[in-house]
Amino acid sequence: MSTNSEITGKNSPEEAELAEKFKTEANECFKKQDFNKAIELYSKAIDINPNVAVYYGNRSIAYLKTECFGYALTDASKAIELDKSYVKGYYRRAAAHMSLGKFKLALRDYETVTTARPNDKDAKAKYMECNKIVKKIAFEKAIAVDDCKKSIADSINLENMERFMKDLMESYKKQGKLHRKYAYKILLDVKQLFMSQPSLVDIKIEDKNKFTVCGDIHGNHESQTMNQMYGFEGEVKSKYTAQMSELFTEVYNWLPLAHCLNSRVLVMHGGLFSRDDVTLDEIRKIDRNRQPPEDGVMCELLWSDPQEQQGRAPSKRGVGVQFGPDVTEKFVELNKLDYIIRSHEITWAKQNCLPSAVPLFFKRNRNFAASKPVPREDPVIMKLDSPEFKSIFTTELTKLATIFKEYGYEIRIAGGAVRDLLLKQKPKDLDFATTATPEQMKEMFSAEEIRMINVNGEKHGTVTPRINDSVNFEVTTLRIDVRTDGRHAEVEFTTDWKLDANRRDLTINSMFLGLDGTVYDYFSGYEDLQKRRVAFVGDANTRIREDYLRILRYFRFYGRIAQDPDKHEEKTLQSIQDNADGLKRISGERIWTELQQILEGNFACELVKTMLSLDLGPPIGLPENPNLVEFDKVWQRVKHLKYHSMTLLSALFRNQEEVMTFHSRVKLSAYDRDLGLFILANREDKPSIKPLRPYQMLVLTTKVKVSDTRKWVEEVFKYRGNAELLQQFMEWEIPKFPVSGHMLKENGVPGGKRIGLVLNKLKEHWADSDFTASSEDLLKQIPTVLSELDIPITR
Repeated sequence: MSTNSEITGKNSPEEAELAEKFKTEANECFKKQDFNKAIELYSKAIDINPNVAVYYGNRSIAYLKTECFGYALTDASKAIELDKSYVKGYYRRAAAHMSLGKFKLALRDYETVTTARPNDKDAKAKYMECNKIVKKIAFEKAIAVDDCKKSIADSINLENMERFMKDLMESYKKQGKLHRKYAYKILLDVKQLFMSQPSLVDIKIEDKNKFTVCGDIHGNHESQTMNQMYGFEGEVKSKYTAQMSELFTEVYNWLPLAHCLNSRVLVMHGGLFSRDDVTLDEIRKIDRNRQPPEDGVMCELLWSDPQEQQGRAPSKRGVGVQFGPDVTEKFVELNKLDYIIRSHEITWAKQNCLPSAVPLFFKRNRNFAASKPVPREDPVIMKLDSPEFKSIFTTELTKLATIFKEYGYEIRIAGGAVRDLLLKQKPKDLDFATTATPEQMKEMFSAEEIRMINVNGEKHGTVTPRINDSVNFEVTTLRIDVRTDGRHAEVEFTTDWKLDANRRDLTINSMFLGLDGTVYDYFSGYEDLQKRRVAFVGDANTRIREDYLRILRYFRFYGRIAQDPDKHEEKTLQSIQDNADGLKRISGERIWTELQQILEGNFACELVKTMLSLDLGPPIGLPENPNLVEFDKVWQRVKHLKYHSMTLLSALFRNQEEVMTFHSRVKLSAYDRDLGLFILANREDKPSIKPLRPYQMLVLTTKVKVSDTRKWVEEVFKYRGNAELLQQFMEWEIPKFPVSGHMLKENGVPGGKRIGLVLNKLKEHWADSDFTASSEDLLKQIPTVLSELDIPITR
């Protein structure tokens, strides 16, 4: 959460400085051609200050360098939206349009650039190049006839090109430029070879032979647009002829689209499809002798990219699709494949099942939802030696470690602290796991004369020693859940670290850390942490039914770990929905503890709406028909602020009765309950000549703590998005009211409740004077006030 000034989209000087720092670091990465790191840093700058056109413009060119043309186009358009005079934005957008073959749109942007910068030679050259392409396309379209265009290959006569091979060898020996007759000969022969092959080439490999896959054959850079963009066409024309450039295009058009090895391994350049029913036979039947289309199976073979999330998403390149592991699984099952290999990006390895130099392997029959997860054979994945890790070693922790070592018991840091340290964050709390039983720990600590507290934890295996009479450490014996009822578990102690890891909720919480820095990861929690993936250990249904609160814990940790608001895995969401009613068995206090953290965390709005779509609302006390329109509006107002969880949640309620229904389910504190009721009562407009006055009166006439009411009013301003009033209200110092109840009695006001009524009326007169009226001035108003309230005066 950030400062209050961000309600209006403004940033504090500190935040603006931090965003500039990220931009500067990104620029340096860009200069070093570390484009992915540059994109990451530009994104951080945008997260802090999303209203700076330059950040989007710079990230746009970084996306262009990584061929993410769709993302580049979006960023350039956003930069222009923020600053219509930002010329580089038009330049970047033009380049993205060119890369996507949208030459008319590119020309329009280049025209804007050249108008703004008439002396920019590069912009003028790009404009003329683009204009030439547009005119050429228009001319070819105008003269097009139904007859097939005569092939360039058919017009080339090689009968007089004698002694081809010998001359070719001599040319190579001289290391000169290949003579055009040899170049033509090679291209023509290659074209004949490609024409004889189908769109999907089947390769048979004998069992005794080895076959190395170095890459694919037909990529997305063999199109005419790419050749124009990246200079290949111009180079061929300058070294040879325009005719040879066209011949290259013909050869490229005949490149096979994919290869299949022994009917088990499919190799392509890009990836999979926007449909689940694409078969190998459909690929074989593609008429590929053409320029790659903008959509369809052929386009997607050349352009699509994998993603770590399930399902599909729009392509970052602006063409093709992004597809998840579930899409891959369906495709290999349908086509009875073992693997697919795609080779567009050598650094991409999100869906790998096997180690390899090629970017994507997928093995058929991989079990994504086994009830018993398969652990690593060797759980040791690294040795941690970070500053954050070193910082946890206090005198007390060192003493605790020494005691366990001396008595021959192993102790490791467990759960969330390991996760935080791997994220380079210093953990707030340290939890420990050990092979020692509670009885053994008690004997050990008693022998060392160390006091133990919280004896109630012993039945669950937890002993809490107080080291040096100053620091408490919770140490829990390794255990397995013998029996669960969805709320509580009956446990059995063990010395097997793997079994203890298996009973934990999420993979990212199932790791252990030895006090020597050794990280033990049985269920790939570290890989999930790197991917920002939140997944249950093993079967989600099994883990959830052990404790239904894990449904809310999933969303809480998703908000802490994930980088996108809606990249959940469908199987996980289905398991959550299937077990939604189990939340009815969880105590309200536990529900509210988790829900508060969800509401105050990242992606709060998106996560709550996902929860509601999975039928989680009624089991936790939320209304059947929540006010989602209001919820969206309030989220946009508060998401950059530090707000109370009840402030955002109140937007879901349509009336105070729904607040009380929720309260009866989760047992809110009096403060939280009254805050919700207060917001519902005061969230509508309060027309006044002095807009702050109605809210000042709420404080002055409150029947509860003034400090509480003041905080509630601040939350109302956040809810309503009233940045200016919030600032004025926070600067307002509550003046001292000059009249007391005793003074009213002395002036003939009857006692009892009527004193309060009169005081409130006098406070209104006092406020109307901008709090300047004296006690004498206000006491003169008593007869008028009594008359208005129909209260007789006593003397």
